[in-house]
This record gives sequence, C-alpha cells and structure tokens, in this order.
Amino acid sequence: MNIPPMESVKPMNDAEIEAAVRAEREARQLTWYALAKMAGIPNQATIRAIEQGKDVRLANVERVARALGLTLELVR
Repeated sequence: MNIPPMESVKPMNDAEIEAAVRAEREARQLTWYALAKMAGIPNQATIRAIEQGKDVRLANVERVARALGLTLELVR
C-alpha cells in the first residue's frame, strides 16, 4: 500500500466536508433517508443538517463518513 507523506494531506474546512458528504451521497444516488439508515442515524434531518453545516456532532459526521467509505483523520 502506498501512503502519501503527511505534507500532501490538505485539511478540509467545514464547507469542503459538507460538500464532500453531499457529493459522495449523490454519486451513490442515495437519499438522505437511505444514508441515515446506512449510518445508523435515526433521523434523515441529521444528514441534511450535516450537508448544510448545521450539525457539528463529530460522532454523526464520523458515522456518515464511515457509511460512505470515507475516513476522518485528526492530523497535526
């Protein structure tokens, strides 16, 4: 496996994270409801809130990312 050096990792701002979640959901042709179900989140409004930058709970964002096959990393 080829892992890029840490210098190549560009942190994403909030708007980029929101756009990435939406883009991945739409690319997979998932509704908010379908993604919420995949992520184990009981309310589709949470997915909409994440995409609109209104839900800042890291646990929810992480669950959605995992359901989409994405990862979140904390880097220094």
